[in-house]
Amino acid sequence: MKSERVCCTACMVAAAVQYRAGGYAKEDYHAIGDCVVTDGEYAIHPFTTEEKKDEVVKSLTELAGGLTVTPEKRYVNTAFYHYLTGQDYQ
Repeated sequence: MKSERVCCTACMVAAAVQYRAGGYAKEDYHAIGDCVVTDGEYAIHPFTTEEKKDEVVKSLTELAGGLTVTPEKRYVNTAFYHYLTGQDYQ
């Protein structure tokens, strides 16, 4: 399986099923940024698109007041990506 982590358990299970079925179908997964903000004990995981990642990290760093902001690459399925980008409207 790819070394990059996925965002949540549901995505991880979907990725594992896809992997066992013959590998990742790259068009089914989208790279996002997980801008982890931590104080060493607690962490929050604000997600953003790859295109906005640098801007979000900069803003979070300015607001963090001494907390650590670390961007990590994640892969998510299309449904979660649409939710993240506001394309999911029911």
